[in-house]
Amino acid sequence: DAGNRPVAAWRAHGAGRVGVSAMRNTVRWLLEGDAPAWDSYWIGLLSALARSPAAWRISGGSHATVGRPIEIAWPAPLDAAVVVGPGASSDTVYLAPDRDSLAWRGRFWPREAGVHRIAAPGDTALVRVSNRLAWAGVRARERSLATRLHGALWTAEASGTHSARVPLPTWPFHVVFIGAVGWLWWERRSGREG
Repeated sequence: DAGNRPVAAWRAHGAGRVGVSAMRNTVRWLLEGDAPAWDSYWIGLLSALARSPAAWRISGGSHATVGRPIEIAWPAPLDAAVVVGPGASSDTVYLAPDRDSLAWRGRFWPREAGVHRIAAPGDTALVRVSNRLAWAGVRARERSLATRLHGALWTAEASGTHSARVPLPTWPFHVVFIGAVGWLWWERRSGREG
């Protein structure tokens, strides 16, 4: 608004977005003849909440090399994707639903260096794959981090200190909830007043 305060907000929720507006009675803008303000407000709000177009999400694509897996994800149900390599060789990558999101994920291992094209209905992604000798510094850093992580895990196991987070059991909360609801039901049923 004019005081630089937010009048609407949104956040991601599941596969979409949920929004809230602090403006009340926006139809008065229409009744007072200010249709452009009403249009711009609702177009802005609804376009912020609209689902973004489906597009590939690629993991490991920035330093992709021959023989290393590349994870691909599509945000809607899709059984298979076709990956076309630089030599016009094509591979079919079968996708499976991800447990943690609504995306469908797959993995492929490029066999040759060059630009690979991943196709799906409505979107095509390009991934540049380097030969095995490229990105030597990046690979050395990854190996160094993996070695340090392995060493840290080894020393933690040897010393007997294991810092794994254990979630609380939920059954006591369920028992308390059922007991409280049952007590309230019994009081209402028996006509007792508190």
